[in-house]
Amino acid sequence: DVIDGGEIELVRELTDGREDIFAIARTGDYFGALSPMFQMPRSATARARAHTRLTSYSLRDFGEQMPRFHRAADISTEVHGEM
Repeated sequence: DVIDGGEIELVRELTDGREDIFAIARTGDYFGALSPMFQMPRSATARARAHTRLTSYSLRDFGEQMPRFHRAADISTEVHGEM
């Protein structure tokens, strides 16, 4: 999903049951692409912080559009560790 307007917090559950908000995605950022692209389980929950507009793409279309989105490397590294 690509954020057209608003903010999404990316949250993961810690082993003790608490939540860790590890990234805030904003307009122009994307999130949620790695799991389907690499057939991996989800590693985080995305939750809107306020009214937010998103655009969803098929995997093929997302791959073609990816260069125009920003902060991808920052969010991917924060979610999955150093790549």
